[in-house]
Amino acid sequence: MAYSHDFKDTDPGERPFRPRLRKDYRRRIFEKKPKSFAALLDAAYPDAQCTLAHNGPFQLMIATILSAQCTDERVNAITPDLFRRFPDPESFARAEIHEIEDAIRSAGLYRSKAKNIQGACRLLVERHGGQVPRTCRN
Repeated sequence: MAYSHDFKDTDPGERPFRPRLRKDYRRRIFEKKPKSFAALLDAAYPDAQCTLAHNGPFQLMIATILSAQCTDERVNAITPDLFRRFPDPESFARAEIHEIEDAIRSAGLYRSKAKNIQGACRLLVERHGGQVPRTCRN
């Protein structure tokens, strides 16, 4: 297989023709991949359990954002107080960013995590009625 860096010294007209995939074909591939990937994971790890403490998809989404570069134990220590202060997407969306930062400071990278949490919650409120979509398409 030839790569683009193999043709640095050649005329662009001499490069081999590579047809681009049509959009509908790419869409079909995207729709199939998550199913097959999930099946592979289920087969490889049949007894896998989520170690992040959560009550529903919204709390799992927030816990997942917090888990970047952080242990699950630390996230599980932070989330009970966090969800008492901010029980739903609307409360995160309305909160001042420094309030969220103060609540998650011990998770590390708290400034970017606070912005990501608030941004995700605003999208949930504006586009999905405050609910986490059940499918990737939504």
